[in-house]
Amino acid sequence: GVYQQELHHGTLIKTGIQFRLIDNANEPGTGISPLIPRYKSYNPSAFFIFQKEKEKWFYEIGTRYDFKYFDVTNITNTIPRTLESIQHRFHNYALSGGLKYQASEQFKTNLNLGFMMRAPEINELYSSGLHQGVSGIEEGQRDLQQEQSIKLIWSVDWFSNEHFFVQALAYMHQINDYIYLQPQDDFRLTIRGAFPVFKYEQTNARLIGTDIQMTYEPFENLKLIGKYAIVRGQDTSNDLPLVNIPADNLFTSVKYSFNSNKKWTNPYISLNGKYVWQQSRLEAAQDFVLPPDAYFLLGLQMGSSLKLKESKIDFTLRANNLLNTTYRDYLNRLRYFADEPGINVSFGVNYHFEG
Repeated sequence: GVYQQELHHGTLIKTGIQFRLIDNANEPGTGISPLIPRYKSYNPSAFFIFQKEKEKWFYEIGTRYDFKYFDVTNITNTIPRTLESIQHRFHNYALSGGLKYQASEQFKTNLNLGFMMRAPEINELYSSGLHQGVSGIEEGQRDLQQEQSIKLIWSVDWFSNEHFFVQALAYMHQINDYIYLQPQDDFRLTIRGAFPVFKYEQTNARLIGTDIQMTYEPFENLKLIGKYAIVRGQDTSNDLPLVNIPADNLFTSVKYSFNSNKKWTNPYISLNGKYVWQQSRLEAAQDFVLPPDAYFLLGLQMGSSLKLKESKIDFTLRANNLLNTTYRDYLNRLRYFADEPGINVSFGVNYHFEG
């Protein structure tokens, strides 16, 4: 439930409570041990937000408390196998503050600072075995501690005129006891084959990054978009780069919108390109293989809506990887085994009831 009250003009408070229950029961009779055990999770939460707006300034302060309780029924790894009952209790706190300044209709800036604690999830604590979806063996650690992090975000929105828009965002995230999935130095042989082994570990980490987006509309029917994103992750405890951090990437698109008529509305065609650099900030010993090479992808999308008497139908045609580029995505764990898909064409129809 949420309670909201405007104290006076420009001042607002929100407060509320939430509760989430998860009851995970494994399917018996499969003949294999489950990846995660049977468990129940109880997660009550309470939050409070204060907001104030005055002239060109907007202030916000918020706090939140979460209690997470796991009741786990686990199958031991010892022979003979037995059931064990384990409980975990985590008290999580969060505090954040935000400041926005609207200098004009063309310029605004935001600054946010927050402290947050995150409890480990059940897969991070208890994963044990083959994860079929990614063809890898995962191992959790039941003694993982809560993450404690401080995050600073600064963003700027700038409209030079009605045709050109720039949004830039920079952030710094310092995390103590950061939980991550670390590739181990061996493959494990099972009756299903040999699979890479990954283990959930903790370290102190720092993430620094920026996202930039530019939009330009030289005239009403044409829109050009460019997005550039970089992030740097560092294991500060061991003075090593963090694994599984996205590589630098650049995305651009050109969209032309045709004029609508009585039957067809919002017809358009869009061409997009994405360039992903190689993730070069990683040491060879940190993964099974080196990160894949850089790659470029070309895509096409077109669509329109057909107006009917009391409804409409949306038609969309998408074509991905038009150049049939052979590439592997560093963040896709199937990259150890196979390339990404080549040319992929899909056609979608969406029917909307109206009235």
